[in-house]
Amino acid sequence: AHPDDESFLAAGTIYENHKANGETYLVCATLGEKGSSHLEEELTPEELQKVRKKELHTACAELGMTKDFILKFPDGRVNEHEDDLLVQASKLCEQLKPELILSFGEDGITGHKDHIAVSKVAQKLADNFTLPLAMFCIPHELASEAEEWLKTRRKTEGHYDANPINFQKENITIPINGEVKLRALKHYCSQIDREDPFHGFPAHVADTLLKQECFHLK
Repeated sequence: AHPDDESFLAAGTIYENHKANGETYLVCATLGEKGSSHLEEELTPEELQKVRKKELHTACAELGMTKDFILKFPDGRVNEHEDDLLVQASKLCEQLKPELILSFGEDGITGHKDHIAVSKVAQKLADNFTLPLAMFCIPHELASEAEEWLKTRRKTEGHYDANPINFQKENITIPINGEVKLRALKHYCSQIDREDPFHGFPAHVADTLLKQECFHLK
């Protein structure tokens, strides 16, 4: 949905695919121009878009991403453009012929409306192109505490679904190189603490997320 989603949720998996000589293509729905900025100077949405675009490109290069595509739908309003997103993503599917789609599940991980909109489009793509869909998951061992903790990180009012998050349970767990994940995240200095990308996360949560990435394969 936004720049940095790929690194928080699948950086290690993307890098492992790169190491195995696989190809990974990122389709980013929005540049996240309404995201909370950690830069010292205040930026306009247009200026922040440029910053986030550069951050995305550098993080993708860090992970060995084959190519990224930015569709520039409005941050926080992707749900108003699901049909257009499906059309554009379908054209990319026809062009790239992927073997698998990696995206959000119905929970959107955080309940962010953009994440949920992207999950709906991903499901339609998987159905329309008869592709397996691997959905990002919070590790099941963390699920019981995750919802309340994630609420504390909802910084942009109005962008989150009010319904409780029904976390999916993973059926695939991939061991990852946590240092690679950290390097990718540190490129997003407009959004997170560059010295500690997991600043504010409970220590055991950060430790778990730097060791593995979890998915529900449908």
